[in-house]
Amino acid sequence: ESGLSRLLGPGAAVQAFETNDVVRSRLQLWGSHRYGNRLVYHLGGELFYVIPVFLEVETSTNAVIEKLGGVGLVDAETGERVELGENVIEAYYDMFGLLNQTVVEEGEVGFEDAAFNPITVDSGEYSELVLGLRNNDNVTHNLSIDITVVSGNFSVLWHGEEVTPTEYPSNTTFTLDIGTVGLGDLYGTSPMVAANLPAGIVFAQYLVVVTLKTEEGVVDQTTLFLTVT
Repeated sequence: ESGLSRLLGPGAAVQAFETNDVVRSRLQLWGSHRYGNRLVYHLGGELFYVIPVFLEVETSTNAVIEKLGGVGLVDAETGERVELGENVIEAYYDMFGLLNQTVVEEGEVGFEDAAFNPITVDSGEYSELVLGLRNNDNVTHNLSIDITVVSGNFSVLWHGEEVTPTEYPSNTTFTLDIGTVGLGDLYGTSPMVAANLPAGIVFAQYLVVVTLKTEEGVVDQTTLFLTVT
């Protein structure tokens, strides 16, 4: 509780977001907008407020609709780090100057790439989860991947077949049995992931945890977001 008590409130997070010079200029350019639910997410070992920004857009038939303009990211502890991107992933990598690629060190097994393509899909449509993993250990390993979601009605296709999930009280996990990967080998796979929005919901941003395991247990884990409209 003491850790949570040090976090900014949602109102303070929005204030930090709006007073950032770059964000303020972008919001002024966009004009009429509103914020979606301000949620706290655990990213890269730290806590951040995720702030969806919706814009009002007039269609060719003079109807006014809302669309997602961008997603803000605010450091939940101090409010000093602020970024606005097309989506959570872009905002996070812009904030830290990162690329969505890591180097698997010698003697380790891990992800080199992990990303949704596209990162925003319509309800029920599939996004390709592009994964690159490397066995940089000096022995062969049996690998598997867990795709875990804590909410949402998800489905996963792998090699053209639907993956049967394991239902837990707190999450749903889809397991992909990769099999044997030799020492030094790079393995790539692209399961298809979809989420169906509940009735009456027009936008949701889902947290997806991707875990890499060997026969000895968990060796790597990455957190991604999938936006569904």
